Formats: sequence, C-alpha cells, structure tokens
Amino acid sequence: MSLINHYKILEIPNYSTYAKVRKAYITKMKLYHPDLNKSPEAEELSKQINVAKEAIEKLNGTMEMESALTQGTKFTIMIPNRLVASK
Repeated sequence: MSLINHYKILEIPNYSTYAKVRKAYITKMKLYHPDLNKSPEAEELSKQINVAKEAIEKLNGTMEMESALTQGTKFTIMIPNRLVASK
C-alpha cells in the first residue's frame, strides 16, 4: 500500500463496503468541491478525495478478483453475437 492512507482521507474503516466508500466520497465532495467551497485548499482536497476513492475501488476490485480466482471461481466473458452474412 502507498504511503497515503486512502481510507483515512475518506474517514472510513479499511474494511468498508463499496456503498460506504461511495457515501463517504459523496459526503466529502459536497464539503470540498471547488465549486461549492471557495477556500484555497478545497481544490487540493477534492483531488485527494478523488484519488482515494479510485485507489480503494481499484484495490477492492483486485482483492475480489484474487479471492475468486483462489477459490476456483470460473468467469464467463460475454461476447455479443455478430451477424454474419451468408453467401
């Protein structure tokens, strides 16, 4: 994990669900979005909040994939049918 504690930025525990991450993100962005908050540090804080959310989502997605692969879960990739003209 990087030196930045992304969970601390969003003020959530490190075992938070996707819903909790999303709720914390929305709450923080309402406080620090540069269009809503004119303080000088609001823009930097909103960037940190975005990075934290993306990093947590990426980490959680990677962990879910690794967990599923180690448990032997099979994945199906859906490819849309293509119409092929016959001669």
